[in-house]
Amino acid sequence: MTISTVTAVRHFHVLEADVGCLPESAPYVTDGAQLALDALAHLMSDWAETQEPDDPDAVAAVAVAEMYCACRPHGSTDHDEALTRLEQGRKIGETAGLRVFEIAVCTERDCLKYCPDDDCRTVTSTTDLDTRCWSCGSPYEPWDSCPWIT
Repeated sequence: MTISTVTAVRHFHVLEADVGCLPESAPYVTDGAQLALDALAHLMSDWAETQEPDDPDAVAAVAVAEMYCACRPHGSTDHDEALTRLEQGRKIGETAGLRVFEIAVCTERDCLKYCPDDDCRTVTSTTDLDTRCWSCGSPYEPWDSCPWIT
């Protein structure tokens, strides 16, 4: 059996920070564009809930969150364009008040840990506390010991 190797797995870092500052916490990491949009939507919605209800920045943040969130029915051009943008490897950034919300596209191998099973190939963030693959049960490995990552 031949294992087809890949050089990198594209994934997404979702983060928020004050304008001009580094994020206060580690980014949420996912390998799905829609999951990244959902995470961004929830960060923006959560931030908006901490603001005054009539704050124009909070109202705008909720509108953007509703556009990105998979919880709502889609089909809007803006939502489809955001997914296409991420799938093409381009980032998304939104600003609300003095907060910046961003999805960065990444191909760095050491952001993730990998299922070594060639038929599974599940990936997850290194911050995930699980030591075994949720799909097949194999122990996760770092990129440099995974047989299908070169």
